[in-house]
Amino acid sequence: MTASTCYKWLTPDHRGVYGHGDYTDHLPHGKRPGKWLPKVADPETCRRGYHVVTAAHLREHWGREGSVLYIAEVRGAIATATDKLACEQIRLVERVGVLTRGVLVTFAADCAARVLPIFEARFPDDDRPRKAIEAARSGDADAAADAYAALAADAAYVAHAAAHAAHAAAAKERAWQGRHLLRLIEKGEDAR
Repeated sequence: MTASTCYKWLTPDHRGVYGHGDYTDHLPHGKRPGKWLPKVADPETCRRGYHVVTAAHLREHWGREGSVLYIAEVRGAIATATDKLACEQIRLVERVGVLTRGVLVTFAADCAARVLPIFEARFPDDDRPRKAIEAARSGDADAAADAYAALAADAAYVAHAAAHAAHAAAAKERAWQGRHLLRLIEKGEDAR
């Protein structure tokens, strides 16, 4: 494994976002990292071990609004999968921030804006995605909801444009999304 920074998502009550384990006694305190969690022999992704992700896969494992992101240090045996690592032992080093509604809305609008040119090239007379993005960025939740609802009837067109862009550069886009999501979480409520 490379020396990539690893991250761990926890629920607001300090549990793994998929219900695995209570991390309350292992949280970092100020500048001091948390205690190392007990060793888990023979880690295997999706079965046993402490699961962490790199920045490129933050959005695939973020849980719900309110999830808290930590930088995690890993040691011992590590099993790798395409989107996550299962580790023998981890400790939480630093709290990055919280996945707020503002971060989620801004992230969604920013990601949609990246594929908007592809959609508009294919459907030049359909301004609904642009209006939905603008409404989301304006902070007007009702306008954003109305704009996105208008798109729902033709969601296949939007999905097609997004899939085309994702297929063309999936790894590059995942990397951008991970870096961008980290910046938004670090900014917190000031994401807009």
